[in-house]
Amino acid sequence: MTNTLSVERRAALERQAQAIGYDLDYQPEVMMEDIRLLPESFWHENRAKGWGGSNEGVLNGISKFSSMPELVNEKLLNRKAEVDDDRQYIFDFGHALEWVMLKRYAAMNGYKFLTYIDYFVLVRTNSDLSLQYPKFRKAQEGLYSYVTRDEKEANELLAQIKSSYPASFIVKQESNDPKDVRDITAEEHTLYDTKGIVCVDRRQYINPNYRSMIGDMDGLCIEPDGTRRGIECKTYTHNSTKGCFTSGVLGETGKIKNEEYYYQVQHYMAVCNIDRFDIVATCGNTPNDFTITAVYRDVDFEKYLCENAQDAWERYIENLEVPEVEQLNEEMHDNLVASMTPDTLDDEPVEIPAALLENIERIEKINEKIKASEQEIERLEEQIRKLQLPIEEVMSENSLGFMSTDHDYDYQFEFQPGNGRALFDQKTLKAEMPDVWEKYKKPAEPGKRKFKFFRIKKRS
Repeated sequence: MTNTLSVERRAALERQAQAIGYDLDYQPEVMMEDIRLLPESFWHENRAKGWGGSNEGVLNGISKFSSMPELVNEKLLNRKAEVDDDRQYIFDFGHALEWVMLKRYAAMNGYKFLTYIDYFVLVRTNSDLSLQYPKFRKAQEGLYSYVTRDEKEANELLAQIKSSYPASFIVKQESNDPKDVRDITAEEHTLYDTKGIVCVDRRQYINPNYRSMIGDMDGLCIEPDGTRRGIECKTYTHNSTKGCFTSGVLGETGKIKNEEYYYQVQHYMAVCNIDRFDIVATCGNTPNDFTITAVYRDVDFEKYLCENAQDAWERYIENLEVPEVEQLNEEMHDNLVASMTPDTLDDEPVEIPAALLENIERIEKINEKIKASEQEIERLEEQIRKLQLPIEEVMSENSLGFMSTDHDYDYQFEFQPGNGRALFDQKTLKAEMPDVWEKYKKPAEPGKRKFKFFRIKKRS
C-alpha cells in the first residue's frame, strides 16, 4: 500500500529544493551502529564531532539554558555540559520513559512494536581483541563488543575471556524485531501484516553534505510502502503544558509552542533525509496526558539551518574564533529575522517618534505584570492538580461521584472523558479530490496584523 500523501509531499519537497539549489539526493552516513555500546565518556566524545539537534537552540540564539561560548567549549574540550541535579533528573527521567512512550505511540496508531532480548558482551581493552576472538568487533577506540540473543552463549563467552580481560561485562538490552527493522523493505513489510512498524533507532548519523550536522533519533516508524518517519520523545510538567504542545488527532492539527523543539526535529530531518517527525510527549501516566504532534520538513528553513551550522563549525571549532555573546546574539537575531519572518517585513523601517517612548515603557511594565500573573496562575493550577489527583484515583473509571458533608450542602463530582472534536482533513481532500476542493474553497480572510517590539543595540 502506497502512502499517496507521502509520495506527493516528497515530490513537492524535491521541486522546492531544486529551486533553491539544495540537494535532497543523499543517504545519511552512520557514525556509530549502536550508541548503547558507548560508555558515557565515549558518547560525549562522539557528540563533540558535530552539532546535535539539541544544539540548534544555542546556534540560533533562542536557548534558555546555554550560550554559544559554553557550547563551543564543550565541543573543543569533549566534555559534558554542566547541569544541576534537578535538571539532570529531568534528562534521566525522559530517557527512561522513551521505551514506554514508543510502545504507546505504536498502540495509538495501530502499529507493531516488536521486541526481543540482546546480550552484549563488552570488553574494554586497547589490544585488538578481534585477532584472538574473531566474534568481537571494535565498537569504539578501547571498546570491543559481541552481541547475541542466546543468554547461555553470552555467559559462557564472558567466563572464557574474563581471566585475560578483567574489564569485561554483559549488558542486557530489550531490543526490536529479530530482523533489523530499520532497513526493512516495502516487500518485507507485508510479512508483519500491520499499518506500520515502530523501532528504536540506536544509530548515530551524519549529514554527508554538511558534516557538522549529526544526530540520533529516539525512534523510527516504517510504513508499508517503506516511508520512514522519525520519532522524538519529550516529557513535560502539567504546569508547562501551555508552553509546549497542543495536539489534535495524531497531531495533524498540533502546534509546537517551544521553538527549540521545532529547530531540533528539523535538524534531524536534515541529518537523516526524512520528511516527517512525530513529537511524542507525555506529562503523566494516563492516556489523556499523551500527545502526538506531527512536524513536516521545511527545506527552505532546513537549508538555513545547515548553512548556519556549517558556518559556526568552521568559525568557532576549526578556526578557533571566540564567540562574543553580545555580537553573537545580534547575528543570531538577524539570521532568525531573515529566515522566519514574512516577506511583508522587508520594507524600510519607519521611525517612531521618541514622544511615544512613555507608551513603550508602560507596555513593558504591564507585560512584566502579566508574566508574573501567568506564573502565579500556573503555580496555583499545579496546586489544584495535586489536590485533585487523590479524588480522581478514588473515582477510578467511574464518571460520577458523591460526597456527604456536615455542612448544609454536599458535593457531586463528574469525571468525564473529553469528547474531542471532529476534524476535517483538508489536506487529504485537496490531494484526492482537487476538483471538489477548488469548487468549495473560500478565499482566505486577511489575518490580523501583529504588533511587537524588542530592544536592540543603539544605532551609531
